Amino acid sequence: MSSSITPNITRIRVESSSLLSYGYCPELRILDVEFHGGKIYRFYMVPISVAEELAQAPSKGAYFNNALREHFPFKELPVEQPDDLSAQLERSLAMRNDRAK
Repeated sequence: MSSSITPNITRIRVESSSLLSYGYCPELRILDVEFHGGKIYRFYMVPISVAEELAQAPSKGAYFNNALREHFPFKELPVEQPDDLSAQLERSLAMRNDRAK
């Protein structure tokens, strides 16, 4: 799926054996999901109810497999480059702040 808008969606870290983090943009109905293996997928046309259910699901991986995988159009995002230290620092600080709340 192609778009002239490429949002920078902030992901929050989750307790899961398969998912590392996810982030949702309600205006564009886009959900980004990052896995422990490093891959990041962007899902399109995701209703806010699905993002909220993912947030509340006791098993994020099971919810992903049952409600997201193969239910919405998606693309794999490019792996972030390790030389972008300022972006890495910003994400690290944001995740630390999320955990402190």
